[in-house]
Amino acid sequence: METLVDAIDALNEPERGFHFMSRSAPESRISYLALREKVRTLAGKLSTLGMDQGARVVVSVPDQQQFLLLFLAVVRAGLVAVPVPPSGLIGDLSTYRKDIERIRGTCGAACIITSDALYPRLCTPHADRHLISWSHLMAGETSGELGTPDATSPALIQFSSGSTGTPKGIELTHANIISNAQAISHSLAIDPETDRGLSWLPFHHDMGLMGFLITPVLTQTSTWFLPPLEFARQPGRWLELMSQTRATVSYAPNFAYELAARCARKSQCSQWDLSAWRVAGCGGEPVMPAVLQRFVRQFEPAGFRASALTPGFGLAEATVAVTLSRPGKGIVQRQPKAESGTRRHVVSSGRAVSNTRIRIVSPDGREVSETVEGEIQVRGPGVAQRLWDMNGPRALTGQDGWLSTGDRGFLRDGELHVSGRLKETIVINGHNHHAQDVEECVLGVSGIRRGGVVAFGRPGQGSEQLVLVAESRSDKSVRTMQQLLRAAVRQQLGLGVADVLIVKRGTIARTTSGKIRRQALRQCYLAGELTTLSSPSHRCGSAAISCKQGSIRIQTSQGSS
Repeated sequence: METLVDAIDALNEPERGFHFMSRSAPESRISYLALREKVRTLAGKLSTLGMDQGARVVVSVPDQQQFLLLFLAVVRAGLVAVPVPPSGLIGDLSTYRKDIERIRGTCGAACIITSDALYPRLCTPHADRHLISWSHLMAGETSGELGTPDATSPALIQFSSGSTGTPKGIELTHANIISNAQAISHSLAIDPETDRGLSWLPFHHDMGLMGFLITPVLTQTSTWFLPPLEFARQPGRWLELMSQTRATVSYAPNFAYELAARCARKSQCSQWDLSAWRVAGCGGEPVMPAVLQRFVRQFEPAGFRASALTPGFGLAEATVAVTLSRPGKGIVQRQPKAESGTRRHVVSSGRAVSNTRIRIVSPDGREVSETVEGEIQVRGPGVAQRLWDMNGPRALTGQDGWLSTGDRGFLRDGELHVSGRLKETIVINGHNHHAQDVEECVLGVSGIRRGGVVAFGRPGQGSEQLVLVAESRSDKSVRTMQQLLRAAVRQQLGLGVADVLIVKRGTIARTTSGKIRRQALRQCYLAGELTTLSSPSHRCGSAAISCKQGSIRIQTSQGSS
């Protein structure tokens, strides 16, 4: 099997397929056999629109089933799919419209296909000629000839989950996608006869798209979907469905495990059975063991096993998966050499997936030995070759094929340990201190929301200085929370904190995949554009952070992000 088109045409399973779950509608199911015919029919409609093979198509469809059908049909028609976030995940509609148009312009897409509900709201005199509604597409002829891309043809352009301002898209070929999906299936020992996937992850993001749409298509493994916004409103719904469907494989970033553990009630836990959960994947950001340990304690009574935790490391530039832990191994923590900036033990993200190589390099580009921390570089069949930005397509890797990830970590016993991002290192008096280390050491501070602290550096006289922004979850005074945070950092890391800002819960911005927009927050801070719980005696009902820089939005509604 060389292309995603081959995988679509091979779908033949009448019993297994995709299931769509929502509290607002009855469960909907489509078998893999039926999916093949629906996708081919829709691809025929796309082929009558007059686009050349390889033309790029922006897919802006909030409904999961419509998105799945349209994405696969675009690929089956020999076109290149460009998924974008649903409008509910990226702020107000006018900003969303501008972001989509920027993405379309950046990659030179021929059109934008959207839902009937979004179509009239996205229409503008400029965008109208590029916009096609779902109903218009479905009403078209089906006589168009299907595409015949080869393995080197592009199939997908993944724009980063935080694509605002200057969008950047990773172009993936059919060969990239097939090799990575096969590697995921092999590393996780997926058995379509016994395994069941369940996901609430957005389809526009690599973990949701590759892990729970494309890989299941390749293996014809039954998979259930929960709408992302329904998970955000009711995190316990994820675990309720894991119990109900007896799903064996599900993935999420740290923040989702934290949300689920915090929001689930004991009465619910006693009714759930999570004993079938074989692969509880964690990725998308450096793994925080304290968060996962809390999740284990909370749900062991429901049958969840700590050994199911399966950390991994990946990035869109490598399709998605770079390393995966062995299922059943659980969390393993190790520490780099003493001279490294990281003081804490770091979770192993497992070994490289099939045919993929990893190396760690020093700032001058030399490969370093095991347990020495440096930049993570990747080479393999899943690594993309081109990136689209405002200047058009450009090469993503050097002539030697190695991709510089911008992530920091070390190898030990052949396993990768990811400690953070290079640009999030704070240099204080000549010593490196990593934002992740600071944020982990204040996880248990009273009155502060778990996972709601951001650390970064600001310029100082002769050295950077440490700044914390923390979300309050109690009625403690601002001064008390500031003192507790300073004391925790001083005690555990021996560092002074130059500034501590306490803000209302839900105001620290995240990408649509849940990652903190740390650099955007730092830029707003340095520009003097932050508003906080203003006085030491002020409590949590005061104004929250606001940020007006560019198109970064740090929202102020309770619980939003």
